[in-house]
Amino acid sequence: MDELLVLIWNQSGSKQYNYSFLTSDRNEEIVMPEEQTGLVRENYVWNVLLHRGATPEGIFLRVPTASYDLDLFTMTWGPTIAALSYVFDKSLEETIIQKAISGFRKCAMISAHYGLSDVFDNLIISLCKFTALSSESIENLPSVFGSNPKAHIAAKTVFHLAHRHGDILREGWKNIMEAMLQLFRAQLLPKAMVEVEDFVDPNGKISLQREETPSNRGESTVLSFVSWLTLSGPEQSSVRGPSTENQEAKRVALECIKQCDPEKMITESKFLQLESLQELMKALVSVTPDEETYDEEDAAFCLEMLLRIVLENRDRVGCVWQTVRDHLYHLCVQAQDFCFLVERAVVGLLRLAIRLLRREEISGQVLLSLRILLLMKPSVLSRVSHQVAYGLHELLKTNAANIHSGDDWATLFTLLECIGSGVKPSAALQATARGDAPDAGAQSDSELPSYHQNDVGKDDIDNSKPGPSRPGPSPLINQYSLTVGLDLGPHDTKSLLKCVESLSFIVRDAAHITPDNFELCVKTLRIFVEASLNGGCKSQEKRSKSHKYDSKGNRFKKKSKEGSMLRRPRTSSQHASRGGQSDDDEDEGVPASYHTVSLQVSQDLLDLMHTLHTRAASIYSSWAEEQRHLETGGQKIEADSRTLWAHCWCPLLQGIACLCCDARRQVRMQALTYLQRALLVHDLQKLDALEWESCFNKVLFPLLTKLLENISPADVGGMEETRMRASTLLSKVFLQHLSPLLSLSTFAALWLTILDFMDKYMHAGSSDLLSEAIPESLKNMLLVMDTAEIFHSADARGGGPSALWEITWERIDCFLPHLRDELFKQTVIQDPMPMEPHGQKPLVSAHLTSAAGDARTPGHSPPPPEIPSELGACDFEKPEGPRAASSSSPGSPVTSSPSRLSPTPDGPPALAQPPLILQPLASPLQVGVPPMTLPIILNPALIEATSPVPLLATPRPTDPITTSEVN
Repeated sequence: MDELLVLIWNQSGSKQYNYSFLTSDRNEEIVMPEEQTGLVRENYVWNVLLHRGATPEGIFLRVPTASYDLDLFTMTWGPTIAALSYVFDKSLEETIIQKAISGFRKCAMISAHYGLSDVFDNLIISLCKFTALSSESIENLPSVFGSNPKAHIAAKTVFHLAHRHGDILREGWKNIMEAMLQLFRAQLLPKAMVEVEDFVDPNGKISLQREETPSNRGESTVLSFVSWLTLSGPEQSSVRGPSTENQEAKRVALECIKQCDPEKMITESKFLQLESLQELMKALVSVTPDEETYDEEDAAFCLEMLLRIVLENRDRVGCVWQTVRDHLYHLCVQAQDFCFLVERAVVGLLRLAIRLLRREEISGQVLLSLRILLLMKPSVLSRVSHQVAYGLHELLKTNAANIHSGDDWATLFTLLECIGSGVKPSAALQATARGDAPDAGAQSDSELPSYHQNDVGKDDIDNSKPGPSRPGPSPLINQYSLTVGLDLGPHDTKSLLKCVESLSFIVRDAAHITPDNFELCVKTLRIFVEASLNGGCKSQEKRSKSHKYDSKGNRFKKKSKEGSMLRRPRTSSQHASRGGQSDDDEDEGVPASYHTVSLQVSQDLLDLMHTLHTRAASIYSSWAEEQRHLETGGQKIEADSRTLWAHCWCPLLQGIACLCCDARRQVRMQALTYLQRALLVHDLQKLDALEWESCFNKVLFPLLTKLLENISPADVGGMEETRMRASTLLSKVFLQHLSPLLSLSTFAALWLTILDFMDKYMHAGSSDLLSEAIPESLKNMLLVMDTAEIFHSADARGGGPSALWEITWERIDCFLPHLRDELFKQTVIQDPMPMEPHGQKPLVSAHLTSAAGDARTPGHSPPPPEIPSELGACDFEKPEGPRAASSSSPGSPVTSSPSRLSPTPDGPPALAQPPLILQPLASPLQVGVPPMTLPIILNPALIEATSPVPLLATPRPTDPITTSEVN
């Protein structure tokens, strides 16, 4: 203020200037309203606000906080990440590095907040470059990564951000998966991530990182020695082994990876958004055989991660199932040779099925996807049969109650057939799977050829298309043959054992067998019977001719990577040898030798078929009753005898009869016991005449025909005993059901066929066993038929002999010319009054010898010399007659003697076992039937009748139910 006064004084030059106002301004300063405090200022501000509110400036706009943050971040994130990357790369101070990492995390939080996937992907890609996982070779990776602190920080940051903000990660999953692959190749991952489930291994798990075989280790030793000679001193020290520094670096690297917790990405994937989950699965699927840098173990590792992620997301598996199924289809169906990756794909498919079948919304699609296995190349499928057999067993044990559709059961039983018995899928099926079939352009399942009951292509396992209709009986199967007639390839012993065990689990639990899968189960049993026939010798012959697997001939070859000429000291031949163990080590792990095991298999199959045979009627009747009670729709279930015979009893009897033709004596005898028990079961007594005729034509006659062959040349005595038991069984069934059989218009043809078999069996043996047993069985049948007056004609005056009587003896005279005189010499059939009561006639045969059975027709050659043999005990009595004392040699022709044809006056001779005498049936028989025509109704596959007697042409009214309905 004083300076201001001096300035004014000098400028004015006047002494009279009034300076009082200046002094007052200095002492009493003017204060503006806005500079006031307290109430004065508040009143002023309020008045000003009211004044401005009356003007256009009174409109108030509220702007939220950070409204321009997104725009600002969108403009600055690129330079920011670039700057942070530069600072992180060039800085050496720990504080600067941590600030850079903090900047990365804040950028990640902002991008996650606004859902900027491209920003987050770019950030992950930038950080992955600093981990040094993709730039170093596999051999140097543990030491380089372990000794680089920046790489540790970057790796921890990458995995931490992926765990926390994985929802917005898209393209960045590929970089993370590449880092995971590098860790897998360098063996830096935790043990839990490289161990996978396995059905065959005793521990239930195997490691994806395999050790090299001794052969390869020996080869590598030689190569190492040669390289040691050619390398210099410093290079030699690097070859000798890792140094202490490298070991410490690897330990640090393992500890760092443990802190990163890469397994958390799998377990926490259940919380990912669907879009992020799909991108993660695409990144795993992208490691396919089409990539230039493909490695089999890499693909197997990614496949296992994919399967684990699917199982973690089983609550929403329907959204990603299409991707998984297509990937498994590509790996399994397109494989031309067996390899470890194919085995893991097959095991993975079965693991998914076992876990996902409990979920009703996806179970149908999962079961359809199992048909991928049927589309595989047969040679490849056979190499994984061991894994499939154990996997199917586990699936059925845990999920059999969740399988309801007949189509799904058809898929499972067909798989069991292919794996257990070597059934080959049809050629048309394989062509369809590879897209080179003529029907590749079919638009629907109905346009595909029905060559095989389970022919499926890729479209058939699509959830948008219905599966094939329920298969019925194959029209290619000869119903008059004991075998199914399929071309069975070589099968693995342990696979067959496991498949039979699976069938046993299904059959013995009544809840699993229904009319929907009964026929399928029976067919599979019959196929297994055929595969195990004669101890599986057919399969062994095919196996010995097949080529051994070349482990170097894999379809998926390893391709070297640039900058990584030396890969891990592992080889895929280890995995190939696992799949080939069925060829070289087929007896390893089996309880006994192959033949002992096959014997147990045959016995188990017999028991299973008998179990189904006894339960068939109750199963069908209970389901039919439930269907009527619930009034459910669908195909009506019939439980009548005709349905049971055609679909249940007849096929099962044919399967049991097939094992009656086994070369092993123990199996034959046990099968005959089961067959006799099954034929005499109470449920079969309600069968009508046509069904019993079908039993002869489809079961007994094919059995007798097969037994005429030289099935077991080394067991001549056992074969004769088997033939004797079979012929006795034929006689017993014929006599027990004689009453309904008499109503057949083809009874005469049936009777002549039985006589024809008696003729053939008379001359089939080299000893006297059959030649003595056959006449006794024939006598029993003739006496019972004569007692029932079947040979008497109702139209003839005085009850004379019928045409059947004449043709019967004309046929018997061909091989037993003296039997008529021996059996009926005291009976004059023309006399209406019999010489003695009918009730006494069957007892006559107990005192008759069977020497007449030794008589041969002129057209037959003398029998070969008798071979002594010890015969096992039979489950029912064997008819044996006394042998006449004769001084002739066994090899000379035996001539009949009148003294041998007469009954012995001194009582019956001592017999080791009394002959079997069947008494007349208690039920009234149909006698006096009209004259019968004699058409031969046998299938051409059966034997031809050798009777020289012409067929009669007497007309007879035909039965309204034709024979073809049963046959």
